[in-house]
Amino acid sequence: MNIRIEDKVDLEEIGDKNTQQYVNVCSLVDNFQFLKKVKQVREALGLRKMLSYKNAKKWINTRRKYIKKNPDANYPVNDRYMKLLLCTSNLKQRFRRGDSFTDVIKYTILCGKVTDNELPTKTSYCFIYPFEDEYTLELDSPMVAILIDQETQLEEVEKLIKTKARILFKQIDKSRKLPKREHDELIRHRKWYWQHYALKMSYNKIASEDGCISKQGVVDALEDYTKLVGFKPPVSLKKAL
Repeated sequence: MNIRIEDKVDLEEIGDKNTQQYVNVCSLVDNFQFLKKVKQVREALGLRKMLSYKNAKKWINTRRKYIKKNPDANYPVNDRYMKLLLCTSNLKQRFRRGDSFTDVIKYTILCGKVTDNELPTKTSYCFIYPFEDEYTLELDSPMVAILIDQETQLEEVEKLIKTKARILFKQIDKSRKLPKREHDELIRHRKWYWQHYALKMSYNKIASEDGCISKQGVVDALEDYTKLVGFKPPVSLKKAL
């Protein structure tokens, strides 16, 4: 099952204030293995043609409201929404994503579009200490835990956040730290990624069309982009040269 340029997920309505979340979403929806699974899910759902974003949102909201009002209802095995929930759960598990990616995956499946409204928003957690030995948490970004007891004051927590927590974040996997870059640059590199690996455009042609970068500049940009989103490209950069 080949991935074509038509399979590219529309991220144009993600604003430039959400650059880190844009990268987090790209790290999933630009993974060709993920997109192949998405196409299989669409087939399983009988989705011959993707919905518009507006219709996908309306359908999801309608089903959510119905289920909330009828929590004990028995749903048929072939119920599309239940299938969607199951497939979404399976994809999260397969590609190691937390619950914050539920809507990103749902909308990718139904309409191939993700906006600011579907971006992961859950960034903080509270745990009972000590942790269970076999407990594992799928995190979308590095985290530290602040433990408190009944006597802890708010001022103490605020001080920890501004001091010790910041020090710990600097120590956690510095290789994952996002380089400073403009949102427009990320969009441009993503565009080249899809032109090269889906449309099979050469580095020279991409550079020629851009007019402001060399062939090596394109190679470096694509290598940098694939490192940023955290997965290998469909074809190795070495072979593509």
